[in-house]
Amino acid sequence: MMKHRTHIRRRASLKPNPVLLIILAGVIGYMVIFAVITIFSAISSKVTPDDGVMSVFTALALFIGAYVGGYISAKNRHKNGLLMGVCCGLFMFLVILIVGALISGHSKGFGAPVKFIITVTAGGIGGLIGVNSTTFR
Repeated sequence: MMKHRTHIRRRASLKPNPVLLIILAGVIGYMVIFAVITIFSAISSKVTPDDGVMSVFTALALFIGAYVGGYISAKNRHKNGLLMGVCCGLFMFLVILIVGALISGHSKGFGAPVKFIITVTAGGIGGLIGVNSTTFR
């Protein structure tokens, strides 16, 4: 008798492109920044905060967005969490720097180094946590 072999089709291994993951995670990070700033705007419309509080709000929104971007990029890559997170934070910083320079006409100022530190640090932390978190299936 002839035995029939059943072939199990295995899905081809799709290795995610790290550059596309960083860009996608950065875009998601920007959406998170927009959502957090919207929440902070609603809060500040009820209470009139001073300029120092608004600076903390914007820095916190930037940190949360870069953290989420780093987390998503490393979580989907499954390796090199710190590198993926830092690259995502760097990407987000460069976009902010370029758009800010185009809108305001210059890129000088005290804010750029602080934004760089916030985005790269938050992205790195998000990447470390994202790559080391467990996935339930």
